[in-house]
Amino acid sequence: MIIVLYANTGESLKKAFSYIEHQHAGLSAHVNLSRIGDIELRIAQLNQIPDRKTERRVTVVSNPQTGRELALLRDMGAVVCHQYGALSPLYTTEIKISPLHDLHYVPHLTFSGLPGHVFTVDELLSECKVKHRKFRQRAK
Repeated sequence: MIIVLYANTGESLKKAFSYIEHQHAGLSAHVNLSRIGDIELRIAQLNQIPDRKTERRVTVVSNPQTGRELALLRDMGAVVCHQYGALSPLYTTEIKISPLHDLHYVPHLTFSGLPGHVFTVDELLSECKVKHRKFRQRAK
C-alpha cells in the first residue's frame, strides 16, 4: 500500500510516519524525493516502489512536488492524505486536494473538536487500508 502524506512541517510528517512505522514494524518505508532535483529520476524512484498490492507493506511518500508525481501515485493506487490546517506552499496549480478521494488528518493520536472529515493518525491508517482494498477490488 502506498500512502502519500502532505504535511506542513517536517515535525508533523515525522509524527505521522513514526506511527505508521510502529504499526507496520519491519514492513514500512519512507520515500522522500525532496533532495532529487531531476523529475525523471523522481518518477523512476516512484515506479520502483515494491509490493503495492498488499496493505501489510506500507510505503509512505512525503510531499510530492509536481502534478506528474501526484498523478502517477494516484494511478498506482496511492491514498493521498493532507494535513488539516493552513496549506503549505506546496499547494499550487499542480498540487490540489481531491475532495472526493483524498483524506485529511492531524498528526496526533487524540485531538478533540475535529470536523468529521478529519482523522487522527490512527484513524487515518485505518481509512487508508479501506481505500486501498477498494482500489484493489476495482483494479481486478
